[in-house]
Amino acid sequence: MNAIPRLSRRVALKWGIASVSSLFLPPVALAEALFTFFVIGDWGDPEKHQKEVAQAMVIEATATPPDMIVSVGDNFYPSGVASVTDSQWKTTFEDVYSAPQLSKPWYVVLGNHDRQGNAEAQFEYQRVNPRWHMPSRYFTHVEQLGEGVTAKFFFIDTNGHGSGEDDSKASELDRAQFDWLERELADSKAPWKFVVGHHPVFSGGYHGSSPALIRMLKPLLDKYKVQAYFCGHDHDMQHLKVDNVHYIIAGSGSKARPTSMIQGSLFAAAEVGFLKASLSANVLEASWIGSDQRVLHSAVIPVG
Repeated sequence: MNAIPRLSRRVALKWGIASVSSLFLPPVALAEALFTFFVIGDWGDPEKHQKEVAQAMVIEATATPPDMIVSVGDNFYPSGVASVTDSQWKTTFEDVYSAPQLSKPWYVVLGNHDRQGNAEAQFEYQRVNPRWHMPSRYFTHVEQLGEGVTAKFFFIDTNGHGSGEDDSKASELDRAQFDWLERELADSKAPWKFVVGHHPVFSGGYHGSSPALIRMLKPLLDKYKVQAYFCGHDHDMQHLKVDNVHYIIAGSGSKARPTSMIQGSLFAAAEVGFLKASLSANVLEASWIGSDQRVLHSAVIPVG
């Protein structure tokens, strides 16, 4: 069998992506990472593979400690939580992610299953457990990475705008949130900008792409040069690039469904797992990691 050539660093940076399986292209340390975060979604089902993925996170965190963990929603199945004293806080969050390696700040958005319960309880829980950060439906978080480099995260509530919604109604929903997001993006001088939601904008998975988000969110991502949009909802792992924005799906924190490649797809896998992202001043190195610790796909995303 002919050997598959490895992409050079120059070519990877030119393309903005090392878009092949790590079996042929291990992640290349282009620069010393200033900040590392994990992304996990749709994790709130301890009856499935949640604990396997959590253990994989512990192993990875032992080698590369994350500075924070981003949760892209569906934190509790099947219907969110009832209150801040709901037993699921212990059985599904505290007991599963109890290792010291994962005792980092968790920044969280609401998924559609969370919306079926008491969303306010998820806002209030940060008063009970300081690891949990979700002060409201949408909010921002800034990280000073060192060397004068800043990353700003914009956490939003995509419920009402996701796939399967009535597109005509979604266009009128929650205008205030999108006005807020545009103001925040316009005012930000951070070189790194990441938007985090639950529903995909583009997806080859079970739920598919979201027409309302394509219409309402994509223009903002393009206009304000957001490097990546992180989400879940589809229970799979995907990487798509449309125009200059990378769309990263990590929605298989406890279960996986079949998925496929569509226009813009660089990677898709029906595997449970999570994402590791390491930031330097100029590049983000992303690795999609399965529950067996395999790096299923890796990418190098430039700052501009």
